[in-house]
Amino acid sequence: MLVRQGYALNVDASASGRFQPDQGAAKDDRAGLWRGCFVAPRDFRHGKKDGPLLGVSCPAERDQQIRDALFPSDPPMPASCNIKGKYAVRARVTGNIGIYHLQACRSYPGLTNPDRWFCSEEDAQAAGFRRAYNCRPASKGK
Repeated sequence: MLVRQGYALNVDASASGRFQPDQGAAKDDRAGLWRGCFVAPRDFRHGKKDGPLLGVSCPAERDQQIRDALFPSDPPMPASCNIKGKYAVRARVTGNIGIYHLQACRSYPGLTNPDRWFCSEEDAQAAGFRRAYNCRPASKGK
C-alpha cells in the first residue's frame, strides 16, 4: 500500500519484482514522494551524494543545486546538538557507516566540517555511527 501511494520505494529488485507495478503507477501518478525531487532514503542515510535523483521535479539543469540542498557541505549545528558525525570508510570495518565525536574527544576541535550533527549518543548509534576511538569512556558513578 505504501509503495502504491508513493510513500515507499521498491528496494527488492528480485526476479519477482512484485512491487514494481505499484511503484510505476505511483511514479506515473506523481503520488507521494514522486511529486517532488529526492534521493532514495538509503542513499540519503548513507550520505551517497552521487545517488540518482528521483521524482518528476528534478530538472537536469538544476542537478547541482538540488544536491547542494540535500547534502549541504557545512550543515549548521542544531541547538543543543553538539555531537559531530562524519561518514568514514574505516567505520565499515565494525559494521558502521560513520564515526561520531563527543566534546571529550581529542579529535573534536579538529573536525571542522561534520557530515551530521546528533543530540545524543543514542541518536548517533541508531543512525549507524560508532564512537571515535580517541574519546574518553563515559564516566561511571562511584
